[in-house]
Amino acid sequence: MGAEGRVNLQPVDFDQCPTGVISVLLNLTHNCNLACRYCIMSMPALRQGYQQRPVSMDPTLVRQSIDYIRQVGLKGTNITFYGGEPLLCFDLLKYAVEYAEENYPDWFAYNVITNATLLEPRMADFFAEHGVRFLFSLDGDQAMNDRLRVFKTGDASVHATAWRNIDALLARYPGIEYKVNVTYFRSTLDLVAAFRYLLERDVPASRFERGLIPADSPWYVGADYLDRVKAEFSQIAELYLQHLISGGSHRLDNLLNLMRKIAKGTPRLRGCNMGIDYLTIAADGTVYPCHKLVGHEGFGMGHVASGTDNERYREIWRNNVLQRQGCAGCEERLVCGGYCVCDNHFHNGDFFQPTLENCEIVRHNIALARRLLAELERLDPKILKRLLGADYWLDSDTPVRSPEAEAVEDGRQIRQNRTGGVYALNPVAVWIFDLCDGSNSVAGIAAVIAEKTNQDQAAVLTDVKQQLVLFRETGLLDR
Repeated sequence: MGAEGRVNLQPVDFDQCPTGVISVLLNLTHNCNLACRYCIMSMPALRQGYQQRPVSMDPTLVRQSIDYIRQVGLKGTNITFYGGEPLLCFDLLKYAVEYAEENYPDWFAYNVITNATLLEPRMADFFAEHGVRFLFSLDGDQAMNDRLRVFKTGDASVHATAWRNIDALLARYPGIEYKVNVTYFRSTLDLVAAFRYLLERDVPASRFERGLIPADSPWYVGADYLDRVKAEFSQIAELYLQHLISGGSHRLDNLLNLMRKIAKGTPRLRGCNMGIDYLTIAADGTVYPCHKLVGHEGFGMGHVASGTDNERYREIWRNNVLQRQGCAGCEERLVCGGYCVCDNHFHNGDFFQPTLENCEIVRHNIALARRLLAELERLDPKILKRLLGADYWLDSDTPVRSPEAEAVEDGRQIRQNRTGGVYALNPVAVWIFDLCDGSNSVAGIAAVIAEKTNQDQAAVLTDVKQQLVLFRETGLLDR
């Protein structure tokens, strides 16, 4: 029995280090057709890797990159084509996907991060055929977007050009998956207006990011602008609630990802797994843990042609929020996970010293996410199921064990054959796992466990859902 009479659950080694890569950012080129006034590539430490070395890959390097990703990546690894602007090298992008599919069929998924100004009709058939997903870098309506995002030639509207191309793509292939990324700065803090605009255009998903630029930049969002940012997100949360209860389906990452973490109840010990299950390949073939470190001296991990060593980043991975002095006193550290360690590095010179502005914004958004989650649970939990999928368990759901989950050691340990993870289960967790055969509902499983442990079923239901989340997180459940 656990503390306060609750059932004691969970795999013992839930936080084991990932065994393979699941996401790679592949920089086909460091060239770009825009001259955005806030570009991350203008960060002093990144200029050498991007702006001062505007290189592009060649076919040999593309093949080496795909071979390398297959070697280190798990099945289903996402390859995200990035730049610069990757559509400057569309033929090379096409070659990369075709080479990957010919040599490693059905191993990868494909994404493109683009400003959309170079999208052409000839590209549409290829993207649709291979199920390519898009993240479009656009910053709201035309006035807001074109304030800082401009062509090098300065002769047209980036916003108008991009949306003309996106609309043409969607007219031809309405099912194309895409998301819009809004990067905000001191002069583009009209976030509510930007969110309204995205909803009006029926954009399916979005995220809002505080731009990473030097603190002395005139566009830097510092402490003196935090009240404005938080007020904007508060209004966005209200708009989002009304949108959802009115039947809308937009996916707002800033709140949705936090709601997911809160609903699951599992600790988030780090913001990301850079250098472990997430990598970036620069246009010269050098491998980095993150796109924010490309060209930054001393942070390379090796080369796609000769292999890599990520031991340094394993040390960073081990230094989670439970060890970080700057996070120790924060009550939301297990939801936030310490946010972006690269932002910390650039602003504080220390991966593990939190950035004040990021902390304030994330804490505020966690509070908004908690309120939004509570309101939706009160009004209609099915909305949360639609939004969060397998990460949110309804009482009527019927969990199913993964076919890649194999019992060993008399059923007390479960091996996930795809990832190689082995999980030690206590007796109650074994009972729950055995009941996940697709015929028992979550409420039914809780009833069995309540009877076996002589506990109140309502209290046990919460514990069972938490255990199912852990099983799902470790790949032991299919759904």
